[in-house]
Amino acid sequence: MRNTPGVNVVPTEVIFTAIMSLQNGKIDAVCVDSSVGIEYIKKNDDIEEFYRENDGSDGFSFAFDKGKHTALINKLNAALNDMKKDGSYDKLLEKYNLK
Repeated sequence: MRNTPGVNVVPTEVIFTAIMSLQNGKIDAVCVDSSVGIEYIKKNDDIEEFYRENDGSDGFSFAFDKGKHTALINKLNAALNDMKKDGSYDKLLEKYNLK
């Protein structure tokens, strides 16, 4: 996804900071482990999950401001589908022992 036009990926070590940045409109999306994301979604009715991947573990999920960024969500879904079709998605799962 780092090479997707118009998408700026910024890694962070503090999920709380990422969630606060999402809620304050400083970033458009957060990608976290599903178990972490689910807990933040339960406690914050202003964010929503739009994608969850079952990778054999707790998985991971993406979250956006509720009802916003549908164009970006569509781009991310298309990029994920392309990665699954060309095999690069499976290669990443294997690389990080997620498969």
